[in-house]
Amino acid sequence: MELTDFFLPKGSISSHSILTNLLQALHFEGRHAGIPACVSDTDNWILNVSLPNSIIDILSQFKGIQSACLHFLISTSLYQNQSRISNFQSYLESKLTVTLQSRNLDFVSDLCFPVNWFHSLYICLKEISPFIRTCWLRTAAGGWTTSIRMHSDVKLYTCMFGCTDSEDVLSHYLGCPILWCLAREISGLCETDVSIISRLSVRDPSKDKLILLAYCHVLYHCAINDRECVKLHFDDDQSSLQRRVVSLGRQIKHMLSVV
Repeated sequence: MELTDFFLPKGSISSHSILTNLLQALHFEGRHAGIPACVSDTDNWILNVSLPNSIIDILSQFKGIQSACLHFLISTSLYQNQSRISNFQSYLESKLTVTLQSRNLDFVSDLCFPVNWFHSLYICLKEISPFIRTCWLRTAAGGWTTSIRMHSDVKLYTCMFGCTDSEDVLSHYLGCPILWCLAREISGLCETDVSIISRLSVRDPSKDKLILLAYCHVLYHCAINDRECVKLHFDDDQSSLQRRVVSLGRQIKHMLSVV
């Protein structure tokens, strides 16, 4: 556990991280070290949990536990139940509305969700890689790690890419002309509809739209976590910054393959 404690970040908090506590619980270490002594003979199975042979046989068909989980999530997914689809879609609509209106109340004044839009989107999501799906989900959930959202020590007061009249917030980047231009240049993809609702594949979803959104997601996070990009931003050297972002983007194209 010494190595685990060393490699897992504590985020400047004195207590152990959640993951450290979970690992210690699995191995009955740390604060959980006294558990084995408290387990009675009738509950001894807790200390020796083993998987049935049938489960082991199933898991052996996959490359790893993540592949198995993804398979089971898809095959037993909520999308086989229409009421669950509606509930999940309603939740996403509420979350998207909050995400898009954050710090910019006039940004989505015409926001309108098509009927059963998530069913069409799900068909496209099944045809792309888990990484690209994750980029979409992080965007829909407002999960971009902008400096304002994360309350970073180094806070960007304007758009990372040079829009001087816009803040470092997700609602701006979904419409940022510079970021999307860079994404189109690197990916080689085109857009026929630049509305936010289309870029999120809520309307007329497609694999190309999801890939382009993933490019924007990756380019932003590459730039915000690159010291040279941040320095160029504060130096107001936008031309050099954009060249740097294009260079970074070309290095990560392999991450954005469809499958």
